[in-house]
Amino acid sequence: MLESPWQPDGAYLAALPQPFQLLLSAYGRYHLMLDDDGQWWHLHADGSRTAVDAGRAAQLRPGECDLVMKLTMVWAWRVGSDEKRATTAVDALAHGIKRMVVSYARAARQRPVGRAGLN
Repeated sequence: MLESPWQPDGAYLAALPQPFQLLLSAYGRYHLMLDDDGQWWHLHADGSRTAVDAGRAAQLRPGECDLVMKLTMVWAWRVGSDEKRATTAVDALAHGIKRMVVSYARAARQRPVGRAGLN
């Protein structure tokens, strides 16, 4: 289901737990937050948030999956590779990106080929 466009205002942002990293969408959909504990959150217009793993965060914002990856990896490096939370976050990120790439590859195979074999 497509989320209705919205933009968080100053009061909304002030109510979020500190510190955090935000990925705000210029299109007003699928705003994401990474908190200091390494948890990704999908922010909603009503002020609620839904916890998502790093892989799902990348899937919600496929055009910015590199930013999700970078922020997740920086967080993981900061807490240390022996920390179970870091390993879990990196594994979730890898699985989510794999699911996304496989899904796009399947869709590309099902797409009809245009003239002269070009899409």
